[in-house]
Amino acid sequence: IHQAGQQTAARFTNDLGISMCFDLTNPLAVEVARQTAAGMVTAISAETRLAIQNVIRRAIEEGITYRDSALIIREMIGLTSRDSMALLNYASELKTLGLNWTKKKGSVKQYAARLLRQRSLTIARTEIMLAANAGQRVAWWQAEAKGLLPRETEREWLITEGKRTCA
Repeated sequence: IHQAGQQTAARFTNDLGISMCFDLTNPLAVEVARQTAAGMVTAISAETRLAIQNVIRRAIEEGITYRDSALIIREMIGLTSRDSMALLNYASELKTLGLNWTKKKGSVKQYAARLLRQRSLTIARTEIMLAANAGQRVAWWQAEAKGLLPRETEREWLITEGKRTCA
């Protein structure tokens, strides 16, 4: 995220002559996270939703990575009904292979942990990016309202290389 922000700041300076710097803590993104984070997360209680909002807000305020946020979120959530069905199917498959209960129990527990890890990473990554992008949109609208950006300014996607970037 930081690398993309630096590229955007350099582009503003070069293309529009507007000098700016990239700050990881966007107060608008923090406010969006405070108000709306965890809105897309399903199968959680209202209290868990508030707890996830707090994690996302603090992640943006303090620069906590989505991976570290996911570790915290993982302790707050359970499996969805879809994940539970996948886990039950996995356990049934192990039973048909004739594995004894001890081995099956360990494998099922590992699979459940993997499903929770995937869910928590998805929640953290999605919610942090939603809040950050919403905060950026509001910052653009404010810059337009103050006359710092022409109304016809268009957004251009800048792609940074990384292990999650495909060709």
